[in-house]
Amino acid sequence: MKCLYKLSVIICLCISGVAVYGQQQDADDCDCDHIIGTDMLFVDGEDLEVEPGDVVCVMAGERRYLGLRNFKGAEGEPVTIVNCGGKVVVRNSDWHYGIRIDNSQFFRFTGTGDPYIEYGFHIAEASDDEIVGFNIGGMSSDMEIDHVEIENTGFAGLMTKTDPDCEGSPNRGNFVQRNTIIRNNYIHDTGGEGIYVGFPHYTGIVRDCDGEEVRVFPHDLEGVMIYDNQLESIKREGIQVGCAVANCNVYNNTIKGYGLKNEEWQNAGMHISTGTTGIFRNNFIKDGMGPGVWLNGKGDNLFYNNIIADPGTDGFLCHDSLVEEGTGYYIINNTITNCGRDGIHFLNEHTSTGNEFINNIIGGVKGDFYKVLNTGEFHETNNVTTPDQRLVYFKDPQANDYRLQPFSPGIDEGKDVSHRGIVDDFAYAPRPQGEAYDVGAFESEYERHSIDFMVYPVPATDYFHANFINYEDGYVGLNLYDELGRLVAVIHDGYIEAGVHDISTSVTVNLAAAVYFLELRRGDHVRVKRVVVIH
Repeated sequence: MKCLYKLSVIICLCISGVAVYGQQQDADDCDCDHIIGTDMLFVDGEDLEVEPGDVVCVMAGERRYLGLRNFKGAEGEPVTIVNCGGKVVVRNSDWHYGIRIDNSQFFRFTGTGDPYIEYGFHIAEASDDEIVGFNIGGMSSDMEIDHVEIENTGFAGLMTKTDPDCEGSPNRGNFVQRNTIIRNNYIHDTGGEGIYVGFPHYTGIVRDCDGEEVRVFPHDLEGVMIYDNQLESIKREGIQVGCAVANCNVYNNTIKGYGLKNEEWQNAGMHISTGTTGIFRNNFIKDGMGPGVWLNGKGDNLFYNNIIADPGTDGFLCHDSLVEEGTGYYIINNTITNCGRDGIHFLNEHTSTGNEFINNIIGGVKGDFYKVLNTGEFHETNNVTTPDQRLVYFKDPQANDYRLQPFSPGIDEGKDVSHRGIVDDFAYAPRPQGEAYDVGAFESEYERHSIDFMVYPVPATDYFHANFINYEDGYVGLNLYDELGRLVAVIHDGYIEAGVHDISTSVTVNLAAAVYFLELRRGDHVRVKRVVVIH
């Protein structure tokens, strides 16, 4: 059994083999090796005699802040820091942080201590201009942060990095931050970035070291995973990642309302900063003052299955000033819509080669679909571009549903990009499902028409025929839609035997001259043909 004796600061109560520090509370259901009461504001893991694999319980209740240092597990035996007895609430308007962890390795900080509470830790206020809600530094590494709610911060919501200094221990070559996992957190109403990982300047900064100006370089990060986080009302970038030189994956995050201060170079939904490579997929980014994605990484940056809706400026703003020679950016199967400026704005005047922009939808821009400096190093193919997002025929963009309707121009119009590892879509449905890859973030259930489904005459006047093959006995639906996707007529809805069928209809007599779309649904298979009506 572990006990600490530090008079006038910490009271140690030894109860049932559990070391209790600070205020004693009921911890019968928490399976704790150590307990931190609500009156404990700073705890050193060495004083607590924390060992690999231990569970450290932070007792429920309201506190001003929480500082932790020297919580060290081992590979495969992390120290788990968890809420106990309900929600831990931090309210702080004048201290340096809400929660801070320093000099700790192989640990998990999780708000899963109560199965009835989604976010067991809640930083409800950290409102001074310079206060970070949750700050992890002091050369900490090998961490997992999950199920924490953070709001009303003066600066970033959650930040993890150790800045370079004159002494040099945390600088490049001396320290690597490894295995940083940030997942399932809810971060909103921040004064700075939502999630801030790594230093933003890979080429270093100049510091005054004993009167001498010295350029110091930030540490690398290897193994970054940021996923399943929800971010809302963020004053600067939603997610910023810098110096992540290997194994960086950012996916399944939702960012709504970003860059709200509208500070130049601080207003992107996602900023993939210098020194960073990796895979960025299945993120939903909406309603910001700046670009959906600002990309100035090191190259081999792959973006796919992302939805970028209503960015204040560009869908993607890219710079290649620090791209490693022989590499580039690969932007594939994304949905980009209603851009305040350009769909993609690419300042590729430096070293990037083989940049790819493939299978993307750009539906609605106020500027250009593509604004590229060096078109010789920009490969663009199989994209769908239209000045009005309505012509993409999304299911319901007002409800954030950017799936494709059956007559979307993106269906079966994509290029096979399986060599990039892209084999599913935003909703993890397999690609392709029809004759070819669909364009955009979603793979549709619908298929492009082929010779087994014909409509004649073209154009139609007072009638038209639908000729098709039904491959087996079963349900067949024939529905006619207008250009806005509204159902205007049901031609057939019911059982039909296998064989070749020709169904004639005079429904066009009462329709205005326009373009319509006839949907043929045979069981689970759907195809669409255009019907041009004139009178």
